[in-house]
Amino acid sequence: MRMTGLAALAAVAACAHAQRQVAREAELGEGNYRLVQIRSPTNIGGEERLVELGAQAVPVEDATGEAHQLAASGELDMLGAGRCRLQVRVSVDGEPSTAGEKACSWRVVGDELVLGGASGLDGGAHSVFRIAGAGSQIVLEGLYEESADGQRRDRRGLERIVMERRD
Repeated sequence: MRMTGLAALAAVAACAHAQRQVAREAELGEGNYRLVQIRSPTNIGGEERLVELGAQAVPVEDATGEAHQLAASGELDMLGAGRCRLQVRVSVDGEPSTAGEKACSWRVVGDELVLGGASGLDGGAHSVFRIAGAGSQIVLEGLYEESADGQRRDRRGLERIVMERRD
């Protein structure tokens, strides 16, 4: 059987896409990840603002216009059976970090990471991220959030997490 040029190109593209999916699933799986940088919309004094934080402190103005130095760090432990633990620490003006820790659930589907609450992903609220990056850094680009009742909220261009695998 002879393939036309277009059919051969489609077969090669499909094969490459499948290989990329397998590679993405292998890159992001069970393990401990250090959070390098986080970008997320944040409510500051009643105003929704896009804030990007990492280990280096950055100036962020509060509702009164006063600048504060904020830094963030944390980790994501992706455990077996789709369980995880997310811890984020935020330091303001050099003060010791306040930590927020929560149990979570996860699943990798192709080139997407689905993160949800501790009760699991089936029927619960969750966020979906596109997996990108290369080498030791993994970049999660926010796609959408879905509530328990199925309502979706677009998160493209808003949320971004950069992580490095620790183990």
